[in-house]
Amino acid sequence: MRIPQDLQQPGENTLLVVANTQTALIYANDGENIVLAKKIFFEKERASDKEGCAMRSARGPSGGRQIQGLDNVAPIADDDHLLIDHLCKTLDNELFTRFKNKEFEKWYLVAPDYIIKIVKNQMHPYLKKSLSKTLPQNLVRRGALEILKKIREK
Repeated sequence: MRIPQDLQQPGENTLLVVANTQTALIYANDGENIVLAKKIFFEKERASDKEGCAMRSARGPSGGRQIQGLDNVAPIADDDHLLIDHLCKTLDNELFTRFKNKEFEKWYLVAPDYIIKIVKNQMHPYLKKSLSKTLPQNLVRRGALEILKKIREK
């Protein structure tokens, strides 16, 4: 997608990474055009405790009350595990591969503040050095040009 003239910075190869707990979008920006280079997405994992599931009482065959377990236990999302063990590692590998291939000189990270801290702690040292700007907002569902405009305003 062509970047409007007022947002263009020709000759500058950057990556724009927009993330939340289960998604990371990597946009490649050559200064005049921006394209979605990679989408990393992990479904929320579900966990249940079969032994501690909810119980209910029901009438048995003899007419007396019996206690039965419920099999449909409410799912529990484990966002920190998903973010750290899956998303950060995959993002780090993807960015480091692109860094070694000299696809970018610097990159921007747009994510909620706590995610920025986790991503920075999990990143390869070379990637930390090339991180140019961060924007502490959840903009995963926004368009690339809108995100780029917010980065340039900062």
